[in-house]
Amino acid sequence: MTLLHGKNYGRPTLDLNFAENKSLIDTVTGKNLITFSRSQSGKEATYVGSDGLIKYAGADEPRFDYDPETGESLGLLIEESRTNLAIYSEYYKGAWIIQTGASVIPNQAIAPNGEKTASLFKGTGNISNGVFHPNRTVSGSSNNTKSIYLRSVSGTSTAQLKDPNSTQTIITCNLTTEWQRFILTETQSGGSAGIWIDKIPTEGIYVWGAQLEQGSFPTSYIPTSGSTVTRNADTVSITGTNFSSWYNNNEGTFFTDMAYGFTQDAGSPLRFGGVIYNTVSGQVRTLANTPSIMGGLSNSQTVPSKTAVALKSQDFRVYRDGTQTGSNTSLSYTPTGTQLLINSFNGSKGHIARFTYWPKRLPDLELQQLTK
Repeated sequence: MTLLHGKNYGRPTLDLNFAENKSLIDTVTGKNLITFSRSQSGKEATYVGSDGLIKYAGADEPRFDYDPETGESLGLLIEESRTNLAIYSEYYKGAWIIQTGASVIPNQAIAPNGEKTASLFKGTGNISNGVFHPNRTVSGSSNNTKSIYLRSVSGTSTAQLKDPNSTQTIITCNLTTEWQRFILTETQSGGSAGIWIDKIPTEGIYVWGAQLEQGSFPTSYIPTSGSTVTRNADTVSITGTNFSSWYNNNEGTFFTDMAYGFTQDAGSPLRFGGVIYNTVSGQVRTLANTPSIMGGLSNSQTVPSKTAVALKSQDFRVYRDGTQTGSNTSLSYTPTGTQLLINSFNGSKGHIARFTYWPKRLPDLELQQLTK
């Protein structure tokens, strides 16, 4: 019997405890039922290891991510395909532009990846005495996101993160001796964007890991060294007998503990059997888009959220974090399907700590207790 949160819910037929096990193994069968893929040619897929340092994953290697500040295991990292448009993610002489009053000394500190590749940027503390990565072409009609790792030389200090286009947003970066990733998202009307570190203090700051992405949120660090680099999407699926061995077409309950995506970008993280768990439109619906089985799903899961969805004809229910948020007692529909797909389309970024399935419709009280 499997215990979740101190209560016995009966034995599930699938239990993927990514955060605790740091593997794809199903704890019920002791087998790997998952097909995982991510094609790549170099070191473009990264994640944070248990020691808080950025690690590099190989092709088709799942990434089990950690919170760099707390050391908490976050589970399986799933991301859409993204390209780092900043062609030199680390400072490179001649590629980054140094303004009057500023200076750069490469390879002066241990970077977030554990290597001595962070550069020391010095300035005068004044506007337009900074260092910037020159403009790159972006879509002028959609968001782009700049991100960069910064830390002080000692104590606390501040600097500015902005774009070389003077009309764009400026954010103040409050620095300590610990690495932080600072993020700026905006839309460039001119179709070009760059990364500008300005108002650099006289004692200097350490800088590493510049990234410019087309999108409304940052993804994991993609290193570049002279050209743009694309990290391909993670694809997770369970098909064939690996799926039918635990899935019940007549009724069932699935539970997720995950932080998946950002507002309006979470896509459809789970295509489960014959239904889609859709966080963009806030629905559980059929694969053919209609009928909608029920609403009640948040459009954003930027923080971990526990959700249980019970599937049974004329008795559908969804609970999130201990509260019922959706139901349908009139629809005569039995979800059918042949596969589980995670992040199958629409794109997203997220962490899945746990995915568990019971081949029966659990009672409402148990759904509530399960998600508290």
